[in-house]
Amino acid sequence: MVLGIMGRDGIGKTSVATAVGGYLARDDLTLIVNTDMTLPTTIRQGSGLRSLGHYLSLASRRPVTSYFQQHEKIKNLFFAGTSMLDDVFSYPVELDNTQQATYFIEEALKEVSHIVIDLSGQSMDSFLPVSVERADLPLFMTSCDAEGINSLYAMQRLFKASACPIRMALSKTQAWHDIGAFEKTSERKAEYNFSFSKELLYASACGQDIAREGKTGKLWDKEVRRLADDFLALVKKEEGDG
Repeated sequence: MVLGIMGRDGIGKTSVATAVGGYLARDDLTLIVNTDMTLPTTIRQGSGLRSLGHYLSLASRRPVTSYFQQHEKIKNLFFAGTSMLDDVFSYPVELDNTQQATYFIEEALKEVSHIVIDLSGQSMDSFLPVSVERADLPLFMTSCDAEGINSLYAMQRLFKASACPIRMALSKTQAWHDIGAFEKTSERKAEYNFSFSKELLYASACGQDIAREGKTGKLWDKEVRRLADDFLALVKKEEGDG
């Protein structure tokens, strides 16, 4: 099954995707797909893998598993994205590679049980259509401020096009952000609220995984676990219906 995380850049999508992927990997094989074609935000430094952009630029069908990198500590967790091996100029990615992106996800689902698609903030992201059409739990993350409200309004057409109801997550990127004020102004209640975390802020700045020992880190992580549990509940429901 697929969890698709949408939203503009810089609001914590990758942090949530990486953390929730770690929890899903406790259940079964999990792949995190980072669709940013320019920055190696997920693939670990020193990787010998080709970038996901390299796959999208191919006319032939190569095994998708050759683009998977296993987590160094979690054996059930894999990444696909932009690697250090390829720079942005080493593959000609067209504006519309929707067919290749869809094929990649469908082939990856034959290899793993769970896929987390960490979408870029670009409206022309080739993985956006497959996320809207294929995600069992589509999630839209937005910052808890005026820009976040504008972003929410701009995505209304996408909300209507989604095969499954899109859930909303608020990301407090600043300690002073007011979730209640956001929900009142936007007239939309969020299903998930990712609180401001000093530990997450430090981890993002240093390129490290979030430390969950501190108070704010634990609160943030609690919401990640809730998202993972909701997703796994959908998995079990689908298995039961099947």
